[in-house]
Amino acid sequence: MPNNLSGIELTRQIMGEYKDIKVLLTSGYPDEIVDLVHILKMGVELLAKHYRRTQLESAIEKVVSDQLEH
Repeated sequence: MPNNLSGIELTRQIMGEYKDIKVLLTSGYPDEIVDLVHILKMGVELLAKHYRRTQLESAIEKVVSDQLEH
């Protein structure tokens, strides 16, 4: 990640700059995300690793359709 940022930190920065952007975040440790509730309230779609291809496809479709609606 750029500047040793975590995915969550990078997500916050991007969403702070681009208010309408939709984000799909994947994590191998979703239970360890301290700000999970806050992240989800920001509108981030979270996909826990290890996921199947169909789960990834569904998550991408959701994020894209949410983006198109706004």
